[in-house]
Formats: sequence, structure tokens, C-alpha cells
Amino acid sequence: MKYKLTKNQRRGIRATLLLLDEALCTFERWAKGGEEKSVLHQTGNNLTAQQKRKILRRISSMRAVLRELKDALGLEATVRTAAEDIWTLCSGLREHLIELQGKHLHRYGKVHPDTTRYLDGKVESLLKDLETVSEIIKSNHRAGS
Repeated sequence: MKYKLTKNQRRGIRATLLLLDEALCTFERWAKGGEEKSVLHQTGNNLTAQQKRKILRRISSMRAVLRELKDALGLEATVRTAAEDIWTLCSGLREHLIELQGKHLHRYGKVHPDTTRYLDGKVESLLKDLETVSEIIKSNHRAGS
């Protein structure tokens, strides 16, 4: 049975359930033993084997409810490509990196000129690398079009 919803109701329900579904993917990655270890970002996986099994069972149960809701409410699945996710992250991170420049850090207090020069150089390097990643995505998209 299909339930009737307005376009806005469907969009609101779908947005929340999409966030939940994305979170389930993260939970699943951790329940399957995933860890992330980078320079500043690390997640240590301290889940026990029993917790992992229980989480995976609960994820399965929740996905069954999500499938039922998707069908009953006529919700569309979202297909996002890795390229779209990378491009979105690059766009958002650019503004955050700009805020690390010395002229913006002054809002938190006086910044020593040597620190400003050092940070500005490093931020500029990171911004260029981020732009390069964006260009790689764009060129891949153009090639695939």
C-alpha cells in the first residue's frame, strides 16, 4: 500500500531517513572492524565481538524498516557518486581553511607575524592541493560525460 504525502512531507521524511541510512553505513563499517588512522583524525575501534554482532543485527533490522518505508511512502533512493561527495567536501573545506589564515585568526587574539606567515603558507598549500583534488574530479566528470 502506498501512503499519500505532500511533496514537502515526502522530502522531509526522506531527508531524515537518508541521514539515518548514512549513519547506519558508518555503524556498519565500525561493526565490521573498521578504524581510521590519519594525521589528526583517528577512530579506535573498541567494540567487542558481541557488540559488533548485536549492532550488525540491529542495522539489518533497521534497514528492513527503511526498505518498507521507502516502498510504502514512495521514497526515492539517492545515488551519490564518490566524485560528488569529494567535490562537496572540497567546497565546504575551502572556507574552513581560509579561516585559518592569519588575518582571520586575529579574531581570537593577536597572532605573531611569524606565525601568520607560517600558517598562511601552509594554508595556501592545502588550498592548492584541495583545488587540485577538485580539478581531478572535474576532469574525471568531463571525461565520463
